[in-house]
Amino acid sequence: MPTKAKESIFSQIHVSLFKKDALRALVSCKVADAVYLTGLRVIEGKSGLFVSMPSRKTTMGEYQDIYFPASKAMRDELQAAVLEAYSVETAKKFSDEDLQEALKKFCQETGRRYPGTEDTPELDALVHDFECHQVRGAKEGQPA
Repeated sequence: MPTKAKESIFSQIHVSLFKKDALRALVSCKVADAVYLTGLRVIEGKSGLFVSMPSRKTTMGEYQDIYFPASKAMRDELQAAVLEAYSVETAKKFSDEDLQEALKKFCQETGRRYPGTEDTPELDALVHDFECHQVRGAKEGQPA
């Protein structure tokens, strides 16, 4: 009989991607449906990505974590959950960038102006036309 996977106490993980020095993302998450943690950071170190806890500078100039997991098992679970959410978010970003490049190419081929990402109604119309073009090309057996 298969065993049920343990449900994580970490949920609603929100990742904001950054690329500044070693910082790759700022993260917040909900713990046990009771409290939100904010200020977590995804850092790219020499050995790969890791999750850094929020910290403050003491009067002695040292950095001290504001909060931290109570055990290695909790730290490992938090790190796994955050890095998985980071991976999903980076995959979405690359998909969005690929779509933007495809839309720009579509605009060049059809003589349309690329509206940029701020002009939402015009961008929505462009995405609709692009998707229709993709579907039409697929139906006609042409490369989309």
